[in-house]
Amino acid sequence: MCRIKPSNYAISLFDLELGGSWTYQGKVDIDVEVKQETKEITLNTHQLKVQSAQVSSEQGKTEGAIKASNITYDEKNQRATFHFDQPIPQSHKAVVSVKFSGIMNNDVSSSIE
Repeated sequence: MCRIKPSNYAISLFDLELGGSWTYQGKVDIDVEVKQETKEITLNTHQLKVQSAQVSSEQGKTEGAIKASNITYDEKNQRATFHFDQPIPQSHKAVVSVKFSGIMNNDVSSSIE
């Protein structure tokens, strides 16, 4: 069962370094529904290095943010998993915010078999 259901992605890229190393910084805010409490979120992150991740949600009349305590990578499957010390509660409206960096290239290869 899917614990987190995304509904919208707002992506920003900045600090583009043209020529030289061709690096960039980025941020994505993903609107999600947390269908079941969880302490992990896994996203596709092919050729990206994640600096930070957090989940913000509304609990009653207050809003809270939970920061990832650890980030692990599965290079073979091109994914990163964000681990949280406390559970992310079930919520109809939450936002997963991820800051990352990458390198622009023309490698459009895919691992789809």
